[in-house]
Amino acid sequence: MINIFERRRYLIILITILYFFGILEQILNSENFLDFLSNIFFQLSTIIYIFSVIFVIRLISSARKIKRLSNEIISGKFTSDINLVKAKDSYDKATYEIIDSFSKELSKEKNSVNELENILANIKFGLMVIENKEDRIIYINNELKKIIGIPSTESCINKKYWEIFFNSSFSDVVDIAKKKKSYIKSEISLGTTLDKILVVRIGYIDDNKNKMLITLSDVTETRQINKIKEELVLNVSHELRTPLSGIIGAIELLNANIGKENETTNKMIDIIERNSSRLNEITQDLLVLSEIENKEKSKDVERHIVDLKGLIDNVEEIIFSSQNDKKIKIIKNYQNASIPFNGYSSELEKIFTNLLQNSLKFVPNNGKIEINIIQNLDKIIIEIKDNGPGINPANLEKIFERFYTIDSSRSKDLTGTGLGLSIVKHAVNLHEGKIEALPFNDGAFFKITLPIVN
Repeated sequence: MINIFERRRYLIILITILYFFGILEQILNSENFLDFLSNIFFQLSTIIYIFSVIFVIRLISSARKIKRLSNEIISGKFTSDINLVKAKDSYDKATYEIIDSFSKELSKEKNSVNELENILANIKFGLMVIENKEDRIIYINNELKKIIGIPSTESCINKKYWEIFFNSSFSDVVDIAKKKKSYIKSEISLGTTLDKILVVRIGYIDDNKNKMLITLSDVTETRQINKIKEELVLNVSHELRTPLSGIIGAIELLNANIGKENETTNKMIDIIERNSSRLNEITQDLLVLSEIENKEKSKDVERHIVDLKGLIDNVEEIIFSSQNDKKIKIIKNYQNASIPFNGYSSELEKIFTNLLQNSLKFVPNNGKIEINIIQNLDKIIIEIKDNGPGINPANLEKIFERFYTIDSSRSKDLTGTGLGLSIVKHAVNLHEGKIEALPFNDGAFFKITLPIVN
């Protein structure tokens, strides 16, 4: 049985039935119709009936408006037009306040969503969100469509990503991200016809690893500029070698034939000699750096088993045997037996030569240099520490950049080419390793991590 109070419209029926039953009873008890109309009970019951009906009608109308607003809120078409329900309707005031509060929060959320959509629409790299299991596209911006060459008007939502971007390299990166379930960064090419180089970054945006955020950046122009710069530096360095060799040879000849009594001439020759030697060092370092970079790009470089312990000992002996000005204490914390490592001998030698020369340059007289080698199952860690003036913590990341030179925390009288640590970084990268300059209270601290490759 339906409860008549479950729906407000039944109230009108109930009130009307009660009213007419009361009227009918009064008519039957009245002697004539005029007595009935003049009866105070009839007049009061009629007034009460009219006000009750008006009240219920307004209540029903208000409820319908609230229902309409609720449906609009649920459907997402709500435009914060809360005036459809008046706050003065006290019987619906609580409901009104709930809807009003909810609508304001919804408006804030809608504004936030609109702002986010505007941001995503204006960023200058491609962005796509895909569902992990079915490869369905959940979101894609116009910049990504532009990068892969499809019209911005084309709808891609719910399509498979490989239906709009069929590229084997891209699919391989996505597959790797699915298997590892972690952040992946890689470079892919769109082929010789489009001649585009893209940086792909893939990460998960939910705890369940069900949705992947993919970004694509077109770095073709940057790579082309870098290639031009590298070729320019390499060509200039090659061209400088011959005239520099002639200048240095001529200076040596002048030094051998000019007497020491000509002080001004000797001073000028000394300036020319020092600067030409520095320019020659820069040229040699640029050529070495270019050679390592080319090896990084090439996949045909072959590794060989190298004895790290023997290699470091040889480098240390060569560097410190010619050092007569300072008394340096070398502390070696590694085994006497050989430490085999599958790597590139000449590049490993460059790593330790530059790092030890760097330490030797800055440690004071009677200073110390510590070399640690830590062997793990999957990697080898080499630490080189010295008690020199150290490196400003703010510049620990910058020191591996090209032409970075000593900062104010080190002696201004000591200078280098600014390429040594850059050579070290690229040589470590060639071994798929990592080098860090770490904060150290007593001086400089470099840590190299080299993965073991069978």
